[in-house]
Amino acid sequence: MWTFDALSPHDLGLSIPRLPSDELVPGEVQGSLDFVRDHATAYERRALDSMASIRFTDHRLHTHVKLRCVDLIAGQTTCGVPGWHIDCVATPDGPGRPEAHVLMVAGGYPTEFLARPLLMVPGDAGWMRGLLATHPPDSVAAPLSRLVWYGRMHLHRGSVAAAPTRRLLIRMTRTDVMDLPNRSNR
Repeated sequence: MWTFDALSPHDLGLSIPRLPSDELVPGEVQGSLDFVRDHATAYERRALDSMASIRFTDHRLHTHVKLRCVDLIAGQTTCGVPGWHIDCVATPDGPGRPEAHVLMVAGGYPTEFLARPLLMVPGDAGWMRGLLATHPPDSVAAPLSRLVWYGRMHLHRGSVAAAPTRRLLIRMTRTDVMDLPNRSNR
C-alpha cells in the first residue's frame, strides 16, 4: 500500500513579499542553484536565497532548481504535468531515496496538495492518475509567496487558471534520482 501525505504540516513559514505579476519575467531556467541564480531577477534571487538557507537533514547526490514563469490562459492547468502526480519518479516505489522539494509560487494560481492522507493500492502512474481523476480527493492550496516543503509521498496538481495571469514557480529539489543540465530560455 502507498500512503500519500497531506501538505498542512510542511509549510516552512518563510514568506517572500508578493510581487505584482506584471513584474514577473516569462521564461524557464533550470540547473544548479548558482546557474539559476545568475539568470534570475532580483525578486527571484530573494526567493532562491531563502530556499538555499534551508538545511536538509541528509545529503543527496543532486540539488537542482527549476524556475518557470508562464503566461496562463483561462482553463489552462498551472503545472506541466496534468492531474495528480509526484515529482522526479513515476510512482512512489521509484529508484533512489525519496526526494525533498522546496516550492514557492508567486502570482497566478497555487499548487494543490492532498488535504488529508490517502491510502492507495500500488499501480502504474497512468492508473494512479486515472483513479484520482475519477475520484478526486480533497485538496488544499499551497500558500502563495511562501516556501513549502514536500517529498515523494506528497501527491499534488496544478490548479486550473480561471482567468489569464502570469505565474512564477520556483522549485529546489534534492534527489538521488536525476540531475538536470543547466538550461535557460531567458
